[in-house]
Amino acid sequence: MGAPRTRDVQWAMAVQNATIVAVIGARSAEVITALGESHGVDALVLGEPDDHGTKRISASNAPYVVHDADPLGHVAHAWVEFYDDRSTAGALELEAALAAPLRPAPPRRRV
Repeated sequence: MGAPRTRDVQWAMAVQNATIVAVIGARSAEVITALGESHGVDALVLGEPDDHGTKRISASNAPYVVHDADPLGHVAHAWVEFYDDRSTAGALELEAALAAPLRPAPPRRRV
């Protein structure tokens, strides 16, 4: 298996203690800007999710990171195409499967 790649280790260390919040909607930039005035908040107006935005989020050392890159936007678009009969076969299933790792882990039971 070998040692983990440096980039993966830096990403895990950068977000290990951060609370990451996605603010989505018509006034998201305004809300993010206002939250950015708070102490300990790194506010990022990114637009569509991409590798550059992901790197900016993971590079933050702030305890709170607020951004507007909708992590499930591609799933929403797939649903719209599905109901408007514009999607190709399996597109919705593929987007849902790709989003599955984004689901939070279930709470641990204490014994």
